[in-house]
Amino acid sequence: MATAEDTALAKQVLNHIRNCNIKLIAFDFDKTIVSIHTKGHWEGSTTKLAKFVVSWFKILVSTALEYAPDLYLSVVSFSSQPNVIKDVIKLSCPKSVTNSIIIRTSNKDWERIKGVPILGKQQHIASVIQELTRRHSVNITNDQVLLVDDDTENIGFAETFGHRGIVVSDDFSLESFYQSLVNQNLRNELHPVVTMKIADKSFNAIIFA
Repeated sequence: MATAEDTALAKQVLNHIRNCNIKLIAFDFDKTIVSIHTKGHWEGSTTKLAKFVVSWFKILVSTALEYAPDLYLSVVSFSSQPNVIKDVIKLSCPKSVTNSIIIRTSNKDWERIKGVPILGKQQHIASVIQELTRRHSVNITNDQVLLVDDDTENIGFAETFGHRGIVVSDDFSLESFYQSLVNQNLRNELHPVVTMKIADKSFNAIIFA
């Protein structure tokens, strides 16, 4: 259960994120939201998997859903089990309404976005932005997206496309999250948005036509 100090720190993290003009936080699942790797296919119960959800995620998401309605949350994962992820988050944040969290996995229940390379989580993020535009008529630019992921390659691709990124480690915490934001100087040092053409040449990306 979150303490008053935990909630206060979560609010501090969220305030810093909002001051950076970030509108969307995209969380990886394996080794980020949960401390283990499901290899994309969990065969046990969601109740059992929920026991592996890290504390900083539960505190941050519960606080964001209550105190930061202007921040959009999503999960972008190579898992093939969106319903498992949805149920695990719901179990982990029982006092919060988690239905607003958009989940994109490797299954076929969402359309791939034309013109976006298949690099890291770029397709997933683009689909989340498209869905948010459809639901809320919001305009989210690349530099207003923060990817939180344990995979440095995914973070690297995200930053190439102008997103912000934070790498999660095994000992990650709310304090780590806040310090990462401060260290990257996210408020004053925006990453330039790289055009698809440049990214295509650099990474030989596969692009949906």
